[in-house]
Amino acid sequence: AAPGFADVVDVVSPAVESVRVRSSVQPVNERFNNMIPRGFEDLPAGHPFRRFFREFEREFGFGDRRGEGPRAERRRSRPVSQGSGFFISGDGFLVTNNHVIENGEQFAVILNDGTEYDADLIGTDPRTDLAVLKVDTSDELTYVDFAPEGKTRVGDWVVAVGNPFGLGGTVTSGIVSALARSQNG
Repeated sequence: AAPGFADVVDVVSPAVESVRVRSSVQPVNERFNNMIPRGFEDLPAGHPFRRFFREFEREFGFGDRRGEGPRAERRRSRPVSQGSGFFISGDGFLVTNNHVIENGEQFAVILNDGTEYDADLIGTDPRTDLAVLKVDTSDELTYVDFAPEGKTRVGDWVVAVGNPFGLGGTVTSGIVSALARSQNG
């Protein structure tokens, strides 16, 4: 029988969290003031597409021509990306991808149980596509350790556990294809 990854996934999954990023973004132009696209205006009131566009307007704040109230506030700070990361220390340091947090102004980490923490950006490395966030909590957080130096070999099995888009845990596997690869340029 082929070896499985279930035991490893059980151990690391509690440290894998969802990362939500918000940024101040304004609509490109006034065409966003009515999210129902041309050709869909005559849909019946209960049609699923009509409900979809109404929820989209509500979530992202489009359609408020006055520029005030909760929709205007959402327009000034709205989600621009979501990804996953994992805690590397019990006191709240989390590693994620740089492309997830890039251009973000506000960061949140959402645990598997729904608990949400605001996070501060500690640092980024666009070249390696890594970023570090820090949540401020007195709770002891579940975290993962890095493999001891020198123990990982080309050809070793690896498992990637994530929580993209807040969908819950995702798992994939592969092999280590290289070590200490140069990133010139």
